[in-house]
Amino acid sequence: MTVDPLLLARIGLGATLSAAVVFATVAIGLGWMAAALALRHGAEGDAGWRRAHAGWTRLFALSFALAALAAAGTLLQVETGWPGLAKAAGPAAAAIAGRELPALLFLAGIVFTGAAMFGPSRLPQAAVTTATVLAATMATAAAVPLVALVAWMQTPAGFELAGGAVRVTNPLAAFMNPSFPHRLVHLLIASGLSAAFLMAGVTALRQLRGGRETGGTLRLAVAAAALLAPAQIASGYLHGQNTLLYQPAKIAAIAAHWTSSGHAPLVLVAWPDEAALANRLEVSIPDGASLILRHRADGTVPGVDNYRGEHPPVAPVFFSFRIMAALGLLMLVAAWTAAGFLWRRGSLPRPVAALLSAMALSGPVAVFFGWATAQVGRQPWAVAEVLRTADAAAAPSAAWAALSLAGWLAFTCALAALWLAVLWRMATRDEAADVS
Repeated sequence: MTVDPLLLARIGLGATLSAAVVFATVAIGLGWMAAALALRHGAEGDAGWRRAHAGWTRLFALSFALAALAAAGTLLQVETGWPGLAKAAGPAAAAIAGRELPALLFLAGIVFTGAAMFGPSRLPQAAVTTATVLAATMATAAAVPLVALVAWMQTPAGFELAGGAVRVTNPLAAFMNPSFPHRLVHLLIASGLSAAFLMAGVTALRQLRGGRETGGTLRLAVAAAALLAPAQIASGYLHGQNTLLYQPAKIAAIAAHWTSSGHAPLVLVAWPDEAALANRLEVSIPDGASLILRHRADGTVPGVDNYRGEHPPVAPVFFSFRIMAALGLLMLVAAWTAAGFLWRRGSLPRPVAALLSAMALSGPVAVFFGWATAQVGRQPWAVAEVLRTADAAAAPSAAWAALSLAGWLAFTCALAALWLAVLWRMATRDEAADVS
């Protein structure tokens, strides 16, 4: 059996980059939820809000730190094993994010996070609240130029190729590339939704385990989830329209639509057969894809056959998108169901509390599969229409690629295990105490 070293290198890079994205997304949302808890404590003075703020601020700090570690691992892989990508994306990174800006924002975030974590016993509550808000602001600000760079790799703009090298001619156009606004909005809403389900799931689990009454932290989390879930679906729809315009091959793969045509069905489930250019065991809604993408039943949806050799692998994109979409719809149903019970009865029945507990990690999982859809959907390009993935990486031996992959997977799994251990400790101890 022949092992493709490029595939192993791609998996290793994808593992650390995915971890960085998931941890960063969760950190941003947790930062703002912690700020809301600090504001409630300042307004009401209830010690429960203080304990909840302390616990969730610690998880925010850990998520922020793990995102930085995973990002450092990604950068190390790019610098050592992906010379073509470093050459192509390096000028854009310098123009969009600068060399020092993300690091400076991260360091500022560390300072404010420290004040938020250790300040309650030493600083006035107003100072703790301000520090928490500033920590969340720094985490968000640090992500913005990185989102712009990732978006540039999907829809590059403001550059020219000079002797095979990228030269940025318009930094503002590179920063505000066509997909950047949609990706930023989608990520920020995802961050809040992920944090809201984490908080709701953990506090609901504590309610189930200890028989506690529904409290303020759970109400806050459910309210945030109920507002953000439909906003995320709307954002995803607009993002899809942008992708149809600038990356139609990705849309063709997501839709598993093989031949460009009108009256394209919305394929709900299937087994895409790329060799036969057909779907096996298909269950679909007639005209559904045309109606969603073109707003008319006879609207033409691009087909995979238009992009022979230039389209992403269909099955991974098809399945990852549907997992993400299914989780998004389930989150909407769970959030609105819980909000309805809290509105009418002031408490959650055990089945709904159990549903929220089971969905505590639905946000990070949905972020992972959404990220996979975006990155695998860009293939065969590392930078769309500029650099192919096959030309981006060095050519290591299969043995070295396998050893490197094992190391990076172990690194990523260690980060995830640490984060999950801390989350479980919160769920089973007083750090996530709810408010009466």
